[in-house]
Amino acid sequence: MTDKIRIFVDMDGTLARFHDENLYLERMFEKGFFRDLKPFSNAVDAIKRIIDNHPNVDVYVLSATITTPYCLAENAWLDKYLPNVDNEHRILMESSAGFKSLCVPGNYMYKDDNGKYHIKISENDILIDDYNKNLEGWERDGGTAIKAKNNINHRGLYGALWNGELIDVTDTADSIVERLTEIIVSREKGIEENHYNEDDEELEID
Repeated sequence: MTDKIRIFVDMDGTLARFHDENLYLERMFEKGFFRDLKPFSNAVDAIKRIIDNHPNVDVYVLSATITTPYCLAENAWLDKYLPNVDNEHRILMESSAGFKSLCVPGNYMYKDDNGKYHIKISENDILIDDYNKNLEGWERDGGTAIKAKNNINHRGLYGALWNGELIDVTDTADSIVERLTEIIVSREKGIEENHYNEDDEELEID
């Protein structure tokens, strides 16, 4: 695993206005549905600015796809709205594959004292997602989770409200960038402190 900061951004409900479409649960199996989704423009702009202004941060799109060939049109959507995320930084996983941490480059498996296997990722791996279940799984596996509050979620209608880090993807791009930058800077300080402590330990050993 690397200590480099990596941001993994969900697509549907975070960058793309998936739930705004009428009968979206039925229509998502139609040709052109994913390709033609409207963006959360400010959120897309914010991610572009994070990529441009933080060259030491790797930004990935990490999206779960359903079993239809039309879902792969999300690549065409990214080509149109977020072309500075190249193909190597686009992870389109099968929705049946399980938790998103399974698809993180450099993750590893470990076995607990009860013989059960778990995925481990770094706390410097940041997921931005609109779905609490994905965020909870990400945190359980060691990552840092940020809830993407959109125009329909985070109302407390189903289950408990997310009480961790949160950004509003309907907010201004400036506000989204400011909050993400605060989180990035905080993680960078954590990396520096960790390296400092490791150097101290090496000096003590010598």
